[in-house]
Amino acid sequence: MLLDALAEGDAAKVGRCLFNRLEQAAFGMAPSLARVKAQLLGTGCFSGVALSGSGSALYGVLRPGSAAETSEALEAFRAGRLYRVRSVPHGVLAQLA
Repeated sequence: MLLDALAEGDAAKVGRCLFNRLEQAAFGMAPSLARVKAQLLGTGCFSGVALSGSGSALYGVLRPGSAAETSEALEAFRAGRLYRVRSVPHGVLAQLA
């Protein structure tokens, strides 16, 4: 399903595919992570948000066309470093937002 969503370039489908089995345990140990995830989803800018690995970061898939409004929304609750990344033909290009 995720591979199909990526091949189609469908951000909404990609967002719905995000999953991390360790989220519940990590959120139990650090409830603030669950609150930040809820805030990210609450902006309406993301089609999905998930915890990376065992909890070093939260990441999300932006809805198409929401980059500008996302920057404004995230200023309200900056919880750490924010990176905006996009895939490129060879590797990944990252910018500190």
